[in-house]
Amino acid sequence: MEKLLEKQMIEDDVPFGPPPEEYKYRCSRCNCAMWVNEAIIDFEFGFAEFEGREPQMPILG
Repeated sequence: MEKLLEKQMIEDDVPFGPPPEEYKYRCSRCNCAMWVNEAIIDFEFGFAEFEGREPQMPILG
């Protein structure tokens, strides 16, 4: 029974893929260091391109 539940959980995750990775990031303005989800970085770069500005790493503080 437990193996069946485990298999079902794995199959449910397949369409969404693995969880996003986190990277150690240090802000260039405030020098604050923290773990940042890759989805936040991807969003910032995509939104900057959409607005027509130069993509930069997000500012934390």
